[in-house]
Amino acid sequence: MVKRKSSRAALCELCGGSMRKNGFTSGGRQRWRCDACRCSRLRRRPDATRLAWFRAFLDWLLGGVSMGRAAA
Repeated sequence: MVKRKSSRAALCELCGGSMRKNGFTSGGRQRWRCDACRCSRLRRRPDATRLAWFRAFLDWLLGGVSMGRAAA
């Protein structure tokens, strides 16, 4: 088992090693790099994604927006 640096440290999806911050993308998102396998990735926020989908659903449901427009 690979030991994490802290409880909030990101873990590599490939090897399970701890990841460290590695700059930002051109869009301003944090980039992470694995210490063990040197894999690079962006950290996902499933809670923020679900909230965005839920708000779009509520806009469609309550706002009278067409389904095609709400999907965009």
